[in-house]
Amino acid sequence: MHVAQAKIVGGGSGINGGTALRNTVRDCEEWVRLGNDAWGWESVEPVYIALEKNDASGKQGLHPLTRMQPKEAGKIQKAFVTDAIACGFPWAKDLNATGAEGVGASPVCRTGILRISAANTFIDPIRGKENFQLWPDTCVDRVVLSHGSAVGVVLDDQRYVSASMEVILSAGAIFSPALLQRSGIGPSALLSSLAIHVEQDLPTGANLADHPCIPPNSESQSQRSLGGSYVGHVAGIGCNVNKPTSHGTVHIRSRDPRIQPLVSPNYLTTESDRACARQCVRSAYQIITSTAMQQQLSPPLDLAEPIVASDTSLDDWIQSHYSSTYHFASSCRMATREQGGVVDQSGRVHGLRKLRVADASVIPTVPAANTMWTTMMFADRIGRSVRDQELVEHGTPKYLAHPLLSQLVCIDTLSMFVGSYDMPRQGGNDAYDYNDRICALDLQTLT
Repeated sequence: MHVAQAKIVGGGSGINGGTALRNTVRDCEEWVRLGNDAWGWESVEPVYIALEKNDASGKQGLHPLTRMQPKEAGKIQKAFVTDAIACGFPWAKDLNATGAEGVGASPVCRTGILRISAANTFIDPIRGKENFQLWPDTCVDRVVLSHGSAVGVVLDDQRYVSASMEVILSAGAIFSPALLQRSGIGPSALLSSLAIHVEQDLPTGANLADHPCIPPNSESQSQRSLGGSYVGHVAGIGCNVNKPTSHGTVHIRSRDPRIQPLVSPNYLTTESDRACARQCVRSAYQIITSTAMQQQLSPPLDLAEPIVASDTSLDDWIQSHYSSTYHFASSCRMATREQGGVVDQSGRVHGLRKLRVADASVIPTVPAANTMWTTMMFADRIGRSVRDQELVEHGTPKYLAHPLLSQLVCIDTLSMFVGSYDMPRQGGNDAYDYNDRICALDLQTLT
């Protein structure tokens, strides 16, 4: 399976669909059970409120979000909503409202027709500051440790960069664990097999999670071109398993940072995940074959009623069609050391000083939502903890202009989405800007 990663300032927020859904209250309950009592919903919700900028609703936060209004919906979105409601799913005016479930318009990170990435909001305003440097095309080999403290990093060309305060890794859920492993922070058996000195024996790279996506192969009946030679479908439908119980691993294969790590997602390896996937595909099939959607989307190419009706046949079909949603998380899990954690509640690596991780890898369990907005929330809170520590130690936060810089029950959560995209390429941007009109179905069922 191809595992894509963004090579652009702003990371995944520069190339993804821009969906900005909050994690759920139940996600926070899971995180607290892993020893993160500072990550309950009462602590998380205010951060989301502070992040969101939405002129239509009067929210004056940091990062622009917009929601498609009913009058803006295209034919496909209207059909999706009509048939989802007919199939028993409630209308959700705001999918980011606490406890919201049902069908509605997903909030997306854009203003007008332009995508707004994390780099636009948090990097662009400080590019000219003397205490900010951005080194493009630079690969970090490993973190340098001395007497239990991070003191700098070594680049792949063996240049050394010293740290005046802390080393904070934000390489994402695939490359942050790989970087830690090359630094001697990871499973001792793996490190010893590569002749890497073990600094801390931690489950770095374990608990990797993602949202498996199952597309029912139903596409828009019309095709269009954006002016080039490529002609494609303007919309399709996909199903995500949003609370998987299957977990994978990220393991380095060499001490050489230029050799990619081995990623084993282990999708749908538990019966609860397979049952969840079946339920999601069956719900999608019901909507696709309803009256309004039949006029907009083609029938599924190889998914017929006999397959949908049989658990065995549907399992086989899903196994041959699933893919990644590129929502990788939890490979440097935030939890107590006794519960398999790699970092503590402030993102500090267990057993070491002056070393933190602040990206999707620290999210304790993958949220029941696209991971970008949750990752921004975690980065904000970890950034605040760095700033607060600097205040305690030095009386002033010298380095941070804004803090972002720097199951007791089985919960089966499903999501479905239908989206259409206009993709004008903007001058000077390395990724497409999406004019998103996305309707999403988000429901949670306890089993």
